[in-house]
Amino acid sequence: MVLLIDGYNVLRGLYPHNKGRLDKERSQLIRELGLYFKARPAIKALTIVFDAGPFLHASREVHNGVVEMYSGQRSTADRWIVSFIERNSHREIMVVTNDRELSRRCVNMRAEVVSAQDFVDILQSFLAEQAAEELSTSSSILSDFPQGDRIEGQDERVTVKSNEALDLLMEQADLSGWSKHEGEESHRSKKGKSHTLSKRDRERLSKLKKLL
Repeated sequence: MVLLIDGYNVLRGLYPHNKGRLDKERSQLIRELGLYFKARPAIKALTIVFDAGPFLHASREVHNGVVEMYSGQRSTADRWIVSFIERNSHREIMVVTNDRELSRRCVNMRAEVVSAQDFVDILQSFLAEQAAEELSTSSSILSDFPQGDRIEGQDERVTVKSNEALDLLMEQADLSGWSKHEGEESHRSKKGKSHTLSKRDRERLSKLKKLL
């Protein structure tokens, strides 16, 4: 599967209250996507597409396997995504976007569509799970060394090497100004909701499973 991400849609989902920090936010998101991409072998290619960019024409960079694409100042991310799907109609493509018109066009070309917020939730869950595994692994490694056998600085080296997801989550929280209280309130409000899945929800869940 090829995953195409409407970049600014996802950034707005991650940092809804931020203004003027796009460079840092883009860099942070691409690092997170690189970790996600490495852990998802079903995704054969991952491209995040942004409007405009430094040149009149489209330009690209690759970071940790993730293609960072800019549409060029004479085009838009939506046009680039549509053009890509047209050129690759033989491939399985999933598009992450909130844009209704782009979603409609993608579906008409038989590409699947997932909302930016749904993808943000998946990415956040992935990072949280990875961070928990890293902490568990670090604790396990350190417990294998009797206290008297440890070399000075050894604990720090083991922890820093293995805590990539945790570091990313902490940096993301710093960028977003996220507060624990707000997160807890949001979590409580979601827990209170319970309902039978509609046909539309079941179809949506089927798409999301491909990204898990």
